[in-house]
Amino acid sequence: LNDWIPDNRKIEVPTSLEGTFTVRRLRENVGSGYILITIPINNSTTHFYSVEVRDISGYDTNVPATAVLIHDIDLTRTGNTGPALVIDDDMNTDGINPALIDNDGNNNVNDAGSQWQVGETFTDFANNISVRVVSKTGSDYVVEIKNEPGTLFTENELLTYLSANATGDI
Repeated sequence: LNDWIPDNRKIEVPTSLEGTFTVRRLRENVGSGYILITIPINNSTTHFYSVEVRDISGYDTNVPATAVLIHDIDLTRTGNTGPALVIDDDMNTDGINPALIDNDGNNNVNDAGSQWQVGETFTDFANNISVRVVSKTGSDYVVEIKNEPGTLFTENELLTYLSANATGDI
């Protein structure tokens, strides 16, 4: 928001689009490529996801691991948390992510649940948004982002999601 990231280093994936992108770490000696991807939620200008890479160097010397980080950013959010919340889901290996912040419930956003690695997918079923980490070369990651794709659920994903969130018999 403060325009400290040059326009050519960030990209937005608007509603009804998808794409595959290489995301590079935020570091002063890496002069080209995307370092920030934003995904507006339902065309909002104040509520969106951010996707970035953090590695154990420079400003991020104390981060727990090199990984893709996803934040839920709501500029209208107030209180102690501030506008940005790290997406943390230790159950991310099954690909079923009901878009809960800290789904593992341990209140630790520095554990493996917030470190999105190759093969893992964050899915916000309510808004039809997904972020899949496709591959890694060095400290660069390739991510596939879908913002309201036509078909978001496989049959097994849909049944698992409905079973987990049903209020009665399904």
